[in-house]
Amino acid sequence: MASSKNSIGIIGVGFGAQVHVPAFRSEGWDVAAICSRTREKAQKAADEAGIPSVYTDPMELIRRDDLAAVAIITPPGAHHQLSIAALNAGKHVLCEKPFALDAKQGAEMLAAAEKSGKTAMIAHEFRHTPQRAYIRQLVAEDYIGKFQLCTLELFLDRYVSREPRPLTWQAYKSEGGGLLGALGSHYIDGLRFWFGEIASVTGWLAGLRPDMVDTATGKIVKAETDDTFSFMVTFKNGGMATMTS
Repeated sequence: MASSKNSIGIIGVGFGAQVHVPAFRSEGWDVAAICSRTREKAQKAADEAGIPSVYTDPMELIRRDDLAAVAIITPPGAHHQLSIAALNAGKHVLCEKPFALDAKQGAEMLAAAEKSGKTAMIAHEFRHTPQRAYIRQLVAEDYIGKFQLCTLELFLDRYVSREPRPLTWQAYKSEGGGLLGALGSHYIDGLRFWFGEIASVTGWLAGLRPDMVDTATGKIVKAETDDTFSFMVTFKNGGMATMTS
């Protein structure tokens, strides 16, 4: 079957089903397939959203020749392999952030995208929220004059609870967990969106509340990843920004 101009498959059913499915449909895309490691989750998401095809093997979805694009909404540990496989299969790719575990993976993904000639994007959807777009507009209109300093603070009650949080993939380095990747990446993207490319960066990571509870066993597990971060960046166009979360 020839690929449809606006046909997409989605790998990942959490954020994928909640956000990406309705977002693509709002722009006229046909969501033809969805994939999860757990068939029950994939089938439930497909039934609720009216998606015709269900997969548990992402490579099987990627190999479909009727898809023009693939959205990758898995934990970050799988992004490198799946993105490169999709690009090599001639698909456009939208990959959730953080899009790689390290700079080496990122460089390999970029090289695959450039070689493929396909569109490859990171899903920094917060760029398009009215508040962030308005900040960019004000900066572009010279409302604040010459940019010199930006400070950001983010405090989340989800990390400060009386009882240990439930254990998820976010606890593991191999899966790409941690607050810097989960939310810090959005703010880093926002800073680049507003003030231009970054010239230098220094930062600090910590796990101040590492205890998590494995709900299957009731045992306490120590998270390997950060729940707190701080960084300072300077910009090629001048000025600096700091953030603590």
